[in-house]
Amino acid sequence: VGVMFKIGKANRIMDRACLLFVVCLMTFSQYAHACSCAPRQDSQRLTDAEYVYVGIAKQPIVQNGNAIAPMQIEQTLKGKALAPKLRSVSASSWMCDRVVEAGSTYLVYGRNGVDPVLSVCSDSVQLLPHNAQSRIEKLRTLLNGRK
Repeated sequence: VGVMFKIGKANRIMDRACLLFVVCLMTFSQYAHACSCAPRQDSQRLTDAEYVYVGIAKQPIVQNGNAIAPMQIEQTLKGKALAPKLRSVSASSWMCDRVVEAGSTYLVYGRNGVDPVLSVCSDSVQLLPHNAQSRIEKLRTLLNGRK
């Protein structure tokens, strides 16, 4: 009987530990940490933007936790950016944030009077050497089809 009591008590302790683990898991997992957004077509991005350009980021300035980088425009695809810059919603690459890096090339979609933002869900993106030219040509083809 003494052995059965010890085994029963050990099982109850184990049950409580498992229950505590599940409660903690549910409590601290209430936020989704997925880095994804609804996909947007290039044609929709072009329609929504007043201007689109390819630019190289200069050294970002950190203000209130945001990194704002002046941009050197390399190619204008649509419209005219009055104050070319790109803003990161965070000055650090924590979780899903994207940080503007000096010297990197970006495809920037924007509207005058509003800083374009670089984030997981924004239209503006960093261009990588292996796909930059094909992406730019695709946009030029879309723009030429609208004329």
